[in-house]
Amino acid sequence: MKLPDLKLKLFPHILLVSLLIFTSCDWFKDLFKKDDPRNVENISDTGSLSIGPNGGTVILNNLEIKVPAGAFTSETNITINELTGDAGLGEYANSKLYQLAGLPENFIKPT
Repeated sequence: MKLPDLKLKLFPHILLVSLLIFTSCDWFKDLFKKDDPRNVENISDTGSLSIGPNGGTVILNNLEIKVPAGAFTSETNITINELTGDAGLGEYANSKLYQLAGLPENFIKPT
């Protein structure tokens, strides 16, 4: 077996081991954790309501999400999370950030 053939066979193994070592480091994980709006630690306030076929309104502070009657066919728990941090927008973050969770994949547009 030639030396270049051996290098080609070992390369995927070396790459895999390197990636495992690199991604297991705490400092690497912290790079992507900071101000990530998906991070649960960044939620400062929550509003939640179970909304069914009759519709309803989820309220958090001054934000209201209205679901009209007939939009959902069954009870669905809708949550609004107010997020802390600027989600990477820095000085350009001019309003609060919110996350809407619990919307079903399919819902009906009432007529």
